[in-house]
Amino acid sequence: MNDRLSERLKVVIDEIIDGYEKLKEIELQGTEKENLRKELIRIRDACEEVPSLFAETAREIGLDVEKLTPLANFVKVDFIHGIKAQLMMITEPNSPSNKEWTQMQGNMAITIMNMNGQIDQLRVIRKIIG
Repeated sequence: MNDRLSERLKVVIDEIIDGYEKLKEIELQGTEKENLRKELIRIRDACEEVPSLFAETAREIGLDVEKLTPLANFVKVDFIHGIKAQLMMITEPNSPSNKEWTQMQGNMAITIMNMNGQIDQLRVIRKIIG
């Protein structure tokens, strides 16, 4: 596998997992609304990159087109839609910005990311690729 591609995939998965861990801190301690927004954007951007990186990797190692679709579906990050919706909500001008509200939003994002065991799947994939 192309080293550049492999390293980028590791970085992207690490960004998602790191973002998840930061959301756990936000859930416990709260934060400024802007910090929460930046973290959700970082997670969203990394999630959007995962399927194309996996498809490119699969093509590079010689998987045929019929095998690419199930692989792409497996690594599609389903929680991205929830993260995008949450981003829209917190960027509303009249949305609250107190500590309790950001803690609740951190909890909501963690819940979204835990659906279908996707964070655990990303952790497994990360271990497999090194």
